[in-house]
Amino acid sequence: MKVLLVLGALLLSASPAIADDFVCLKCDTKILRVIRELSSNKITMNENIPELVHFKIDAVNGRIRNSYMYVWEEADIVDGTASYKV
Repeated sequence: MKVLLVLGALLLSASPAIADDFVCLKCDTKILRVIRELSSNKITMNENIPELVHFKIDAVNGRIRNSYMYVWEEADIVDGTASYKV
């Protein structure tokens, strides 16, 4: 029992040094989905979809990923604003 208390104290007192270079955000976003016909380039569907997305931003290396991406994407980070195209 004492071992569990010591282990718990160590886990709670450990600093998250690995996460220092990352910023994690929970954002309300709107996704614009546009569907076009290939032959005529006519828009068949155009809708805004509200969604809650979790982002992880690596400000040092200029990259971003969200809860749906399995790889990092290059991002433009200017004055604390990150943007990227998918």
